[in-house]
Amino acid sequence: MRAPLRIVATIAITALAALSIVPAASAGQPTREVFTVNSDDVFTHWCSFPVRLQETGSVIVITYAGSGDVVKESDIATNYRGTLTNQSTGVQISLAYPGGLHISYYADGSYTTRGTGPTIIAPPIPNPATGALGLWLVRGQFRFHVDAAGTITSSSLTGTEQDLCAELAR
Repeated sequence: MRAPLRIVATIAITALAALSIVPAASAGQPTREVFTVNSDDVFTHWCSFPVRLQETGSVIVITYAGSGDVVKESDIATNYRGTLTNQSTGVQISLAYPGGLHISYYADGSYTTRGTGPTIIAPPIPNPATGALGLWLVRGQFRFHVDAAGTITSSSLTGTEQDLCAELAR
């Protein structure tokens, strides 16, 4: 299963593979996996109208042991592109968003994600600068921390964000 957004896809893929990746990384051997993304999905909860996302690209995921009980993951997106379409009006935006992610998984079940945009952020992840839900293209450095219950407890952005719902609503 691959969620269509790289930031969401990384979390979903890692969560599904956690039982196999964490022991390997804890043993000191880095793992390297390549995921090819070719998706075509419609999302009804990102904007006030349905949004179709057609996405292509590859993500290289490298997982390794950090200090203590921390497992680290680096995700490198290559040739990552998407076309967003407002399903109500037909307005389209095509974007490239090859940003990278660095995730630290802690023994208590929490994790911190640091990334460099451009990348797309959509629910359940809020805009790291404002906390608002929606569909955002972020450029610059962003960070968010998720506790063991799955709640985002902090987030930040040094850079810019573009409201893609507003762009698609034109």
